[in-house]
Amino acid sequence: MTTISSLLRTTLCLLALCSIGCAGIGFEKAWQESVAAHQAGTGGKDPVAGPWKGTWETATNGHKGKLRCIATPGPEAGAYDFRYHATYFKVLSGAYKVNFDVEPTTDGGYAVEGSQGLGPFGSFDHDGKIKGQRFDATYSNRSGSQQGAFEMQRPQ
Repeated sequence: MTTISSLLRTTLCLLALCSIGCAGIGFEKAWQESVAAHQAGTGGKDPVAGPWKGTWETATNGHKGKLRCIATPGPEAGAYDFRYHATYFKVLSGAYKVNFDVEPTTDGGYAVEGSQGLGPFGSFDHDGKIKGQRFDATYSNRSGSQQGAFEMQRPQ
C-alpha cells in the first residue's frame, strides 16, 4: 500500500509539474533550434543560456528519467527562464517553465536558485550551479518527502 501511495503521489506531482504554464507546447521545436544554434556557435556567449541535457533522480524514492532544459534570459536582470522537459517511466513526459535568479559565484560559475509553487502539492526548492559545460542542481519539496538531483551538460 505504501509503495502504491508513494507512486501515486509522485505521479500526481509530476503531472502538476507538467501542467505549469503549458511549457511543453512547442518544446521539441524550440529544443532543436536551441541545439542547432549552440552547435553552430550562433547562440551567443551567455554561459547560462541555451540547451542543457542530462538526467534527474529523486533520492527519496529512486524515480529517475531524462531531462532537457532550454535557458533564456528572463525579463528582469539577473533572472532566467528555464524550460524543462522530463521523462518519467521512459514513456511519460512533461514540461514546465520556471524563472530563477542567477548570480555569479566566486569560482567563475553561476548559482541558480529559486522556488516553484505546485498548488496543492506545495512548493519545490531548487539550488543549482552552472560552471563551464555542467549544470547540476538539487531539489526538494518543503515536507522533505521528495528530494533529488539532476545533472546536465551541453549537448554535443
